[in-house]
Amino acid sequence: MRRADVPDYVWKALEALPKDSHPMAMLDLGILAMERESVFRKRYDEGMKKAEYWMPTLEDSLDLVARISPLAAGIYRMRFGKGARIAPKKGLDWAANYGHMLGLPDPTGEFANLMRLSWCCTATMRVGMCRLTRHTALVRRNRIHIMPSLPDSTVWQARCTAWQTRSV
Repeated sequence: MRRADVPDYVWKALEALPKDSHPMAMLDLGILAMERESVFRKRYDEGMKKAEYWMPTLEDSLDLVARISPLAAGIYRMRFGKGARIAPKKGLDWAANYGHMLGLPDPTGEFANLMRLSWCCTATMRVGMCRLTRHTALVRRNRIHIMPSLPDSTVWQARCTAWQTRSV
């Protein structure tokens, strides 16, 4: 089995869902069903040491990254009645292959470019959102412990304002 191959039992589970199932619910089910393929799960059941957790976690992550495009494209075709699933095409990168598996014509490669840009922006946004979430947690934690009348509170507010202007 290649890393990007979605197991047949996943497709059978997805096909058993009601025809009007939400695509994100279908994607969740597909990902969760593949837990059976988890390298981490197998190694954990064998008694893997905690210091080795990162290796099977990396393998599972790479498997998921490789399978997410065929899974998402297959769900799109299934949910919106676009016909049979389309196999990945050798020689195409991740974004171009996604467009190919969706079944969308892309003679100029513009859709593939859009997918590359979209995925880069999404990945960048996720990192930014993690930073923003961490910052928000710090602000909330510190505001609980610092009374507004204290001089330290003014310093903290100035720091927050400076951070927000740098981020915009």
